[in-house]
Parts: sequence; C-alpha cells; structure tokens
Amino acid sequence: MRINKYIAKCGICSRRKADELIKEGRVTVGGIPLLECGVNVDEDAVIAIDGRPIEIQKKTVYIAMNKPCGYVCTVSDELGRRTVYDLLTDIDERLFTIGRLDKDSEGLILLTNDGDLAQKLLSPKRKIEKNYEVVVRGVPGANDIKKLSGGITIDVEISQTKQNKPVKSIVKYHTKPAKIFEIGQKQGDMKLSMIIKEGKKRQIRKMFDVIGHEVIKLKRVKFAGIELGDLRPGEFRHLSEDEVRSLCSL
Repeated sequence: MRINKYIAKCGICSRRKADELIKEGRVTVGGIPLLECGVNVDEDAVIAIDGRPIEIQKKTVYIAMNKPCGYVCTVSDELGRRTVYDLLTDIDERLFTIGRLDKDSEGLILLTNDGDLAQKLLSPKRKIEKNYEVVVRGVPGANDIKKLSGGITIDVEISQTKQNKPVKSIVKYHTKPAKIFEIGQKQGDMKLSMIIKEGKKRQIRKMFDVIGHEVIKLKRVKFAGIELGDLRPGEFRHLSEDEVRSLCSL
C-alpha cells in the first residue's frame, strides 16, 4: 500500500496532506525518516508521524457538525483557541475535517477517518458544490454581483516545500464562476446565497473585499449534497447510510 494511502486510512489526513508531511520529514518507517512520497509499505510496518505511531482504523465514521463561530478546525491550536474537536463527545476515533471553515465562520463541516473519501471530496477536479449564506456590509450593486459571479482576482497563499522546509508565498488567483443571488436586505446590509465549486482559504471574504463590501457573517449550509438542517451551533450527527453512499458516488 502506498504510504500516503496508509496514512489516510489511519484517519490522520487526506493523501495530499500526507504527501506534505512526508516532504517535511515528519514520517518515519521503522524509525527511519521517509524521504519519498511514492513508497509502498506493509500494513504491519511500524509507521510514525512526529514520533507517534499510527495504525489503520477499522471503523469508519462520518459526521456532520454545525461549527460555531470562534472555533478553529485544527486538532490543536498553538494560540489556545477552541477547536471543533472539543465538541466531539463520545467519539473515540481519530477524525479530520473535510472542508475547513475559518474561526469567524460558522456552519456545516464534515469529519471522518475515511481518507479516501476526503481525498475525493477535496479534489478540485470533482468541483464539489459548497453553499453559503453571506451577510455583507452595505449593498453591492448589480455590476458587482455580476463581477463576482463571473470570477474575480484575489490574493491566495500557497505552500511549497524547498529543501525539506515549508515555504509560503502569495500569488494572484482568478476565482471560478459562482452562483450568487440576493436573499434580502436589513439595516443597510445585504444577505446573499452563494454557491462555489472551490475552496481557497478565506476565498469568499476576499472576493467581497475586492468589491469593497466586508463580510460580516458567513455560514455554510450545504456541502457535497449534505445539508446543515436543524443542527444547532456545536451540535453534530452521524451521517445516514444513504448520505454516505451519496458522497462515495460523487
């Protein structure tokens, strides 16, 4: 089994993220640092990340959560902020998020230990739809909405590995077409529905910044066909068998 697939089956992260861990020199096999991403390993090999042994999890778990504002999607946070994992009561499996939301955003996130499914849903080639409710300061004009819908240039951060060290840089990125329409207005602000098929870091906030309208509330209500429904902030539920089959068929 390829090493990145093994790590994904352990519920650590997606295969793409596993490749990054390998390039950073954080993965060992039998105590020896791994230097190549395409290596095959035996399932009984002693594999560790940052010195901690990992093993394939037998039970797959699929969860939908309504992430509250103020929580981050990382397993731990060096700044001591609350994480979504603080909300996962009575869950013994090691899970990771599919489609993160930033600290100031709320709404639907999926958590699983199924690395293959995560890889599929996070792949840009799949063009998975993500539905949001967005409240912006002020009232964007029709021309501004048209610009956003057709695609607009924003700054995005990319990570590369140079000499086994992660290096971040800022590049220009032109967003893909989006579906945007007005829901209503209140006290001089506008609420919109927005559907995108990509997910750059803080993308929606940056898109509205370009046209001069700050996002003051951002809530994801649907992801890959799974709906937030009536989950209250901080609540989660296990996906039904039909929902899991639907995700696997995408």
